[in-house]
Amino acid sequence: MRDEKGKITVKSVWKWLRSSQGKKYSFVIFYAIFFIFLFIFISMPADYKPNNKQSEEEVSSFPFTTKRLENDDYNFVYKEIINEKEISFSGVKENNTISISDSKDKYDYIYQNGELSFMGELNPLNYYKLLSIYNIKALLKDGILVTKAEFPRTKEYEFYYDIESYDLGEFFEIDYDGEESLNRMIVNCDADLEVKKITFDIVNFLKGENQLDTETNSYMIELNYEEEA
Repeated sequence: MRDEKGKITVKSVWKWLRSSQGKKYSFVIFYAIFFIFLFIFISMPADYKPNNKQSEEEVSSFPFTTKRLENDDYNFVYKEIINEKEISFSGVKENNTISISDSKDKYDYIYQNGELSFMGELNPLNYYKLLSIYNIKALLKDGILVTKAEFPRTKEYEFYYDIESYDLGEFFEIDYDGEESLNRMIVNCDADLEVKKITFDIVNFLKGENQLDTETNSYMIELNYEEEA
């Protein structure tokens, strides 16, 4: 590969590669260089950016849909199940108002500046913020999706989330000072991944807040969404 003066130059290398001896090695050299560049390219870190068809909302979206609960009026049932004792309210969402009722009374909640607040002086639900699907989605964004279950017989799906008690305290506007713990939330969906039911197990949060007596070992909140109102 050296020229007449004994030096290696581009011209001398090119001349050698065109020779019968160089042609034997040019194939190997070419692929060696190719794989070196390929390895360097794969090893380089790349900043991920969504393409034009994949918006930021789609990247961070949930594996289920709440479109019906956001756009339409609907009926629902709100339950608090403490051990085996059940407190139940029938509910309806109409336009900008959510109402719940039991056998005696009716209570109204309204969206004001995007926030749900109760109307009047009486509010029977300590955790009324869970009546809003927007609040629930904001809470789930702070959680961790643990697992997904599929039920072929009923064509339903369930998504299991863990929520830290500190995040629940912030959500309910309570200064949580208990031990760090996790709370389970389950989102039940139909075959089209439309939300049908959401269950909240907040017993660890309440124990950390010392809001439960020693005999209470289960505190569940269920929201069962029904047909349109």
